[in-house]
Amino acid sequence: MNIDDMVMCGGCHRLVLNTTKINGMTFCQRCITQLKFNRWKKFIFSSVDELKMMRDDVEKVSQELRFPKQVTMNLVRLFDDYIDLGFIQSVYGVSQQMFIYKDHFEIKTDDFFRKTLMDTVSGMLQKDLKVDGFNSNTLSKMIPQGTIRYEYKDYESVKLSTGRNRPLDCIVVFKNKNDPYSLDNVYFFFAHYALPEVKERINNAAKAIQEHIQMSNKA
Repeated sequence: MNIDDMVMCGGCHRLVLNTTKINGMTFCQRCITQLKFNRWKKFIFSSVDELKMMRDDVEKVSQELRFPKQVTMNLVRLFDDYIDLGFIQSVYGVSQQMFIYKDHFEIKTDDFFRKTLMDTVSGMLQKDLKVDGFNSNTLSKMIPQGTIRYEYKDYESVKLSTGRNRPLDCIVVFKNKNDPYSLDNVYFFFAHYALPEVKERINNAAKAIQEHIQMSNKA
């Protein structure tokens, strides 16, 4: 073991070889395990209360492990940033994440799996939902790269559809109110109902977005 290859953990200050980065901070695997990082690293929470409970748990653990005060504050800030934006809930789809806030929602697509996701959605649209008139360029707009922010006020409706031949697969469809019938103004979030709790979360997410679209259109 070469000491020159070792890195100091930002939490316990031990010199270690294997580390994990959290928002620029370096932690050893022991600290990562104590922080239960695998449970919150994607920030998928069914409610803001669940997010706050995890934040408080992370803060408590970091204090018990005697992390430097600034490290603890930075960890807590990660959660508070979501709360400050008006976090409501988040869900995980197939290679996508959706974050719902009070005045907007965001969809984050994993660029590495985006091509596979597009192929799956394309087949479902054509065979199960009988949607015609789109091509690869249009589908590329429906599932954009990276993280995209969508304002409720720009949307007419959200609809959750499941394929007749693929009952475990669903597509959440967002229609832009400027031209809701144009495929250029439709966006997708794709999920797989492998578990009952996944179905419940996706349904709750679609319902929450529809409610906020309606409130935004009344304002």
